[in-house]
Amino acid sequence: MKMNDLLRRRLVCMPSTLGNAIAHGLDLRIPTANPETSPAHRDKIRAKLKPGDIVLTSDTSYLLWETVEYCVARSHYTHAFLYEGGGKILEATIDSGVHGVMRSSLDVALQGPLKIAVIRPPYDCPEDVEVALDFCRGNLGKGYDGLFDLDKTDGQRFYCSSLIYEAFQLLSKPIKLERKKVLGRWLVAPDAFLDMEGETIVYRDRFSLWESFKGASPTGIGAAAATIGFHCMLPHLAPLAGFYLAVSAGNKLQTGNFGLTSGPAKVCRMDQGAE
Repeated sequence: MKMNDLLRRRLVCMPSTLGNAIAHGLDLRIPTANPETSPAHRDKIRAKLKPGDIVLTSDTSYLLWETVEYCVARSHYTHAFLYEGGGKILEATIDSGVHGVMRSSLDVALQGPLKIAVIRPPYDCPEDVEVALDFCRGNLGKGYDGLFDLDKTDGQRFYCSSLIYEAFQLLSKPIKLERKKVLGRWLVAPDAFLDMEGETIVYRDRFSLWESFKGASPTGIGAAAATIGFHCMLPHLAPLAGFYLAVSAGNKLQTGNFGLTSGPAKVCRMDQGAE
């Protein structure tokens, strides 16, 4: 390998690793009063889906993800994946120890206090559906793009929206999507799939970021109360201790895990492809 190629790869790898670390850091779970997606609701969504449909989701208990996604890219949804059929999805994500493109379970992906949208892209012909799905299948096992930069991945790394965006560029009539330049990088946000010309919105929750904040208000009240209680014993650390106790106790009630996250990832990986 030429020295300049090696240097270029290392320079790209360093910020990508930092991006992955930041992505993990956003996985703070804030207990929420918003209801979990029920089995009946999952069945309703599943009944509407056809292979090639796009599903957008946002877990309202991950306020940091939602807030950053909205402030940076003006996107209400934080994740996008392609429905493969047979209860399987194709996605690029960071989860369950795998960073990148994987095949997962639809039922698992639709668990949690989610807001959901289902979009049927304007495919020109039935063959386009298979082209898009085959592209995602062909990239199983590829890494996660922590840079979130469409122009600097060399087809080796993807984040959720870029995987579908790149698939759409191979169709007989490529589907145009809005690209945004953020912090010097071109990216496609999940909400871009809501504005495709000729698409069909099969299903969409009307849910704002404000609703997510309202859902987290009981945790905020609990953190304030715990902070007051800790103030006599730990005056300087009381806010931190109160926040940790309120969040961890709420997560224990909702997920069974006492801590700042939901515990071990629940993603059901059916096939992640070759590394």
